[in-house]
Amino acid sequence: MPSDRPDLPEGTNAGGGGFHPAATFGAARAKRKWVFWAVIFSFSKRPLVRACEDARMVLQVGAKALKKRRDELRVSAESVEAHGKGEDAATVGLLLFYAAECGLKERLLFRRGLRDTAALEPTHDLRKLAKELRLPRALDDLLSRLGSCRLHTPAGASVALADLHQAWRYGAKLDGADEREAKEALRALIKWCERD
Repeated sequence: MPSDRPDLPEGTNAGGGGFHPAATFGAARAKRKWVFWAVIFSFSKRPLVRACEDARMVLQVGAKALKKRRDELRVSAESVEAHGKGEDAATVGLLLFYAAECGLKERLLFRRGLRDTAALEPTHDLRKLAKELRLPRALDDLLSRLGSCRLHTPAGASVALADLHQAWRYGAKLDGADEREAKEALRALIKWCERD
């Protein structure tokens, strides 16, 4: 049925009886707003806050998959390091970071008797995960000393441990000594997860 409004696309029901974003926002903006409103209205029987939480849902993974991925990432880091001649330190760091994260989350699931990560808060904060696991004092001290890594810039800014994966992912240059210490701490976390 043709629209009786010139700003609505052909076939739009302008006489009520249904929501169409073009009726509210105009045809040009309708495409951008459609996804947002589709998400909100698809959860209309739930409170709006719940709809927003559902819209940002993360992938849920089981302990077995996390353990397997921890090992795969560690092996990949070792391979890049062995064959890269130290040229790709950021990739090695990133792989170690995610291996440690998978390992810590797997240990949390195991210790709590949980099925998957749905019950865990979505986080990349390794210190927070380690604190929940009550790591041995030596590892806890190692993480405490590694509060942050200095960036290799004249300003001397630093990156917190929880954000280290971002620095490596986006190619930020870190202070060499701090970066080596961070990688050793990550390796120690991975080894602890393997032995626990």
